[in-house]
Amino acid sequence: MILIIPSIDLKQGHCARCIFGETGTEELYTQLSDHPEFLAKLMRRENAKSVHITDHDSIEKNDFDNTSLILSIIDAVDIPLELLSRFTSVEQVEFWLEQGMYRVVLNELILHDPVGVQYLVKKYTPSRIIA
Repeated sequence: MILIIPSIDLKQGHCARCIFGETGTEELYTQLSDHPEFLAKLMRRENAKSVHITDHDSIEKNDFDNTSLILSIIDAVDIPLELLSRFTSVEQVEFWLEQGMYRVVLNELILHDPVGVQYLVKKYTPSRIIA
């Protein structure tokens, strides 16, 4: 069995990629692009078991303006969410996990703070801290 995890890519408070549907549905998908939490709800209604979120602004520009938007996605759905972002500290990773993010995808933090990452893996398990 294969589990397909849909993805929401955030840039400047909007979905960078969105669903394209039948002719005449463009307005719906524009609204979804402007409200990623609605897109997450739609994915859940379509039986998604999890959703991956990529915060491109944090990765590309070290800009964390999507924080409140990601928190609204967490509040909008009842399924595990996975976040790929630029995590600059162990405390930042813990913040997301305590807010209800199920899994975080680490990248640069592994290189800059391997001891802190070991602590995170031990505390939260390897299923919640991934690379």
